[in-house]
Amino acid sequence: MEGSEPQARENLARIMIAAEYLIEGRSIAWITREFDLPHGHGSYLAALLGLTNKRRSPEKDVLDKYDQVERALLEGWPIGEICKTFEVSRGAVDRWFPDRRKMTPQEVGELAQIYIENNKARMNARRRGKWTEMLE
Repeated sequence: MEGSEPQARENLARIMIAAEYLIEGRSIAWITREFDLPHGHGSYLAALLGLTNKRRSPEKDVLDKYDQVERALLEGWPIGEICKTFEVSRGAVDRWFPDRRKMTPQEVGELAQIYIENNKARMNARRRGKWTEMLE
């Protein structure tokens, strides 16, 4: 029995971390996937914490959307582009990824400047290539 105590402590630590994520708003599906738990265990943990049924058993497409948004964040997509592309709200992204790094105001300004310069360059290229005539 003595050999199982370290394993029991490790399991307890994993459960506590999973509970923290549930309280912060992560879905049961996310918890069960990340902690390699049976879905019933995630539901049971949510029930023990007194979480509402709204946060239980999300649809599969929501989990797929979560995965798509996660991949886009890791690739460095702007949050506005993520919201538009995957049809999720900024609030949902903030709930799903509460610890994600957010851009500083300076970074936002620099990104806006890049977009402005990119749009100007595209318009100039269209004028040179007479693309605007094709649009009419």
